Amino acid sequence: MVEVHGSLFFGNAGPLQRKLGPMRDADAIILHMGDVRYLDQSGVYALSDLINDLAEAGTVTYIAELHEEPRDLLARLGVAPGIVAASRIFSTAEEAVRVAMAWEASRRDPSKVAESEPGPESVVV
Repeated sequence: MVEVHGSLFFGNAGPLQRKLGPMRDADAIILHMGDVRYLDQSGVYALSDLINDLAEAGTVTYIAELHEEPRDLLARLGVAPGIVAASRIFSTAEEAVRVAMAWEASRRDPSKVAESEPGPESVVV
């Protein structure tokens, strides 16, 4: 799980890019956005680029605890839902972890059927 703190705009997207870069080898990440109260359009595009880069590397992205303003902007610009499926956006981090872990369990034991859409092979928490 990656906790994102503060505002996210183009000028400060670099630290997030550096933090997520090494995670391209992960099967999944959860972006905990509970402390992000402001997001501008350039921040959305930077976040979108990061999520696309992770997806190209095979990493599934989940988003948790979006506040209203960032959530509305991400939706309006087609990022979440959009490049991040609505089924991978959660009101709580616990919910995101539960779904991701259920898919981890179903991957290990195919006889177990999870209650959500196909997910990652494992979760970084």
